[in-house]
Amino acid sequence: MVAFNTWSASYALTHILESLYDPHNYQLVILDGGLFDALAWFQLLVSRAQIDQETCDQIHNFLLIDKWRSIIDEVFLFTADPDTSMVRENHNALIDEPGSTMNPPSLQQLNSAYSSVRDKYADDFRHFEMIDTSGSQETTPQTTAFKVAGLILDRFDRG
Repeated sequence: MVAFNTWSASYALTHILESLYDPHNYQLVILDGGLFDALAWFQLLVSRAQIDQETCDQIHNFLLIDKWRSIIDEVFLFTADPDTSMVRENHNALIDEPGSTMNPPSLQQLNSAYSSVRDKYADDFRHFEMIDTSGSQETTPQTTAFKVAGLILDRFDRG
């Protein structure tokens, strides 16, 4: 899991650097799993004793270099409670056996990591929007997409 999360963070950083150094080719970059996501996953690895806190802090400091963060206009953190996540995961699945990550205890750990990282780093980003998509919020993929599209368009309008 450490190797995958390192690759995923590097992938996000690659796209951020591309947009930083070739801004004429990028008007909008949407990452499903950007720097903020990487921060949370490395925090999760600490809670699972797969890396130590010092290593996590070093990775966080690297990912939070101001020059890279400064070009991120908006961070959207989508959350859902574990029960809602499991329903969505199993909606079209042939079997409903939980996986190594897609199971209620693991999802609760992940939500805790996101909460911890949000509390610690959300203010380090210019605009941070948390969107709870849990079933109790009566959201749909369409209403969530509409909300996010509106927020992105508002950001473009404000320049």
